[in-house]
Amino acid sequence: MNKPSAYELRIIELIERSKDGPLEAGALQEFNHLLEHNADARRCYIEAIINMSTFGRYSGLSSIHMATHDDVVSVTKETFHGVVVKDLAESAIRDALDEQSDDESVSSGSAKTIRHHEQYTRRNFFLGLAKAVAVLVFAALAVYLDRILWDHMADSPIPFVARVQDQIDTVWDQTLEYPFDDGRMREGRYRLTRGMVEVHLDRGAEIVVEGPAEWSLDDIDRMNLHFGKIYVTVPQEAIGFTVDSSAARVVDLGTEFGLEVWRNGVTDVYTYEGKVQLVGRSSREINETVIVSANEAKQVDHSGQTISRLAFDARKFVRQFNSQSNFVWRGKDINLADIVGGGNGFGSGQLGHVIDLNTGEVIPKVYYEQPDDGRELEKTYYNDQQIFVPTDSLPFVDGLFVPDGGTDTVQITKSGLHFNRFSDTSGITFCDVANGGRIFHSVTRMSDLKLDGEICGTADVPAIYMHANLGVTFDLAAIRRWIGGVKKIVRFTSRCGLSESIFDDRVYQTHKDLVPEADFWVLVDGRVVFEGKDIGLQTNGSVDINVTLDQTNRYLTLAVTEGMNAAFDWGLFVKPVLELE
Repeated sequence: MNKPSAYELRIIELIERSKDGPLEAGALQEFNHLLEHNADARRCYIEAIINMSTFGRYSGLSSIHMATHDDVVSVTKETFHGVVVKDLAESAIRDALDEQSDDESVSSGSAKTIRHHEQYTRRNFFLGLAKAVAVLVFAALAVYLDRILWDHMADSPIPFVARVQDQIDTVWDQTLEYPFDDGRMREGRYRLTRGMVEVHLDRGAEIVVEGPAEWSLDDIDRMNLHFGKIYVTVPQEAIGFTVDSSAARVVDLGTEFGLEVWRNGVTDVYTYEGKVQLVGRSSREINETVIVSANEAKQVDHSGQTISRLAFDARKFVRQFNSQSNFVWRGKDINLADIVGGGNGFGSGQLGHVIDLNTGEVIPKVYYEQPDDGRELEKTYYNDQQIFVPTDSLPFVDGLFVPDGGTDTVQITKSGLHFNRFSDTSGITFCDVANGGRIFHSVTRMSDLKLDGEICGTADVPAIYMHANLGVTFDLAAIRRWIGGVKKIVRFTSRCGLSESIFDDRVYQTHKDLVPEADFWVLVDGRVVFEGKDIGLQTNGSVDINVTLDQTNRYLTLAVTEGMNAAFDWGLFVKPVLELE
C-alpha cells in the first residue's frame, strides 16, 4: 500500500473536522484550494464521499477502485463532480440489478408461488431503481451545491488577514505557503522551515514565529499552531485572540504569551504579562479550563486531558527582532559585563576576558608579567602613559581611561568629551577592565570575586571588575542602532562595591592597617548621575545604582577611583545591565 501524501492526510483531517461542525472560513478555503490544485487531494475526496455514503445497502460504493479513473489525474472543476456522480449512480444501479438477478435465481415452484415471486421481483426491481434514482438525485444535488460553492470561491479570492512585518533568514515550505501579495498573508496554512517571521494580524495581534513551525491563519483573530513556537502580543483592541492546537485552546485576555506545540501535540503556554484562558481538549470536547497568569507556565498533554504546571522560563521565546541589524530579543536586559568580554550583551562574550589597556583589544585575563630574570611583576599602568585608549574593535565600547583629577581634566570618549571632577589620584591602576572571572593575587593565589557574600563574575551573576583607578565608556548610540527601534534603553542598574575576596589575600592579612576604600562613578554624557564615595569593606558594603536614561543619551561611563590609596581597591559593578522596554 502506498503511503498517503501530505495532501491526502490534510484532506482527511479536514473531512474529520467537518464531522463536528462547519469548517472555519480559513479551513474551508484551504479545502477548496487543495481540491482545485492537487490530484491526490481530489482522489482522496472522492473516496471519502464514497466511503461516507449513508446508503449502507449499496456496499459496492466502498469498493470502487479509483485506478479505473486515470483521468482523475487531470480532472478539472468542470469534470471532477461528474466523476463523483457517475460512480455513485453506476454503483447504485448495479446493486439494483444485482438484486433482480438474485431474485430470478429462485428455484421454480407452484404457479402461485412463481406468480408471487414475479410480482415480488418486479416490485424489488422498481424499488431498487427508485433508490438508484434517489442516490443519483442526492449525489447530483450535493455536487451541484458544492459546485456553486466552488465557483463562488473561485470568484471570491481567499481573503487577506495579516501582513509580514519582518523576517530573518526565512525558508518557507512552498507546498503549504499561500502566496504573499506585497507582504500580505491570506487565510490558509503556512510552514516555516527555518528562520523567524513577525506577523501582524489585521485585528491587531502581533506574532513572532520561530522556525521550524507550521500554522494556519483562520481569521483576523484566530490561528491554529500545528507545531513550533510563537510569541504573541495582544493590544486592547484584539483581546480575545485565540490560538488552537490539537490538544488545547488558548484565549487571550489582554496579554503577552508564548506558546510551544510539540510535534506530538503537547502544548506549553507561558504568560509574560496579563492572563490567558487555557482550555484542555479531549476528543474535541472541552474538558478543563484554567487561567494562566503572568510569570506562570502550564502544559497540556497530547490527549488534551491533563494540565500540569511548568517552570517559568523568561527567556524561552524570541519576543522581537530587527532584520536590519540582526538584533534578536528574548526578554533579556543588555549585560554590560558580557560586552566587556567581547559579546553583544546577551551572553556571547567570554568570561574572564579583559579589554587590554595597551591595545584596546579583548584578550584572556593576565594579571602578572614575567620578565627575563624570572620575577613576577604586577601589570601597572600610569596616567602619563595611558591617557585614553579607544576600543575600535568593540562596537559598543567607546574606550578606556585612567582617571586622575590631578591632571585637571580627563578624556572619557573618542569624540573628545572630558570630565574634570575626578579626585586627585595616584594615576596608577592595576590589571584591566574584566568580564568577571577570578582574581589572581599575591602572585600565586587565585580567588573568586565576591560581593555581599555572593560569588559573582559568573554567567548567572555577571560583574565588571575594575581595580582603581580605571574607567570605561560605553556607546549607547551604537547599542541603540543595533536594537533598531525594537526596544528602548530606559535605565542602567547595578550594585557596586569592593570584592570581599580581599580577605583571602596574604598581604592584606599581614597589613590590617591598610583600609580598602574606593569611589564609584557613573556618568551620562560627561554628567555625574551617581557618585558612591568612600565605599569599603568595613563601612557600607555594596550600594545600589539606578540611573534613568532617555533616547538622547550617547555615552555611559563607569569608573573606580582610589580612596586613601589604591591598595586592594578591587572594584566591582555586579549585574550591570541596560534595561529595555
